[in-house]
Amino acid sequence: MTDQSQQDAAPRKSKLLFICTALALVVWMSILAGFTQVPRLIVVNQVQVRRADLVVTARVEDTQKKLVDITKVWSGKQPEQTSVEVPNLDEVSVKVGEEYLIPLWNDGRIVKVQKRRDPTENQPDVYPNTEELREQVLEALAKGRIRE
Repeated sequence: MTDQSQQDAAPRKSKLLFICTALALVVWMSILAGFTQVPRLIVVNQVQVRRADLVVTARVEDTQKKLVDITKVWSGKQPEQTSVEVPNLDEVSVKVGEEYLIPLWNDGRIVKVQKRRDPTENQPDVYPNTEELREQVLEALAKGRIRE
């Protein structure tokens, strides 16, 4: 090999090494990203559901006005209107247009999202309307209502 061809080969080797290293880095990052995207496990709080006066599937209509449209009642008495104001709707994470399973408390005048009874986690919960979570709600309701 001549000196000229050796000089031309050196930059090509460097480029090839750089490209291989970059490709390996992209593959490694893709593998790591795949491991970190584990689906979030959601478990229905059975005590919360069993204490609720009303368990419904409802579509969030308006988060400002705190309105939901009840599409199915799983337990409790069907409200007179399907569009219901839920004063503490702003305490839960919901999106307009999405359907949720919502355990509700009803004192005859207002309807609120039922809070959990665990003193360390005394916050209301709503659940995405999925088949798996509906089954968990029905399982909890089959055990009977908890009266206070």
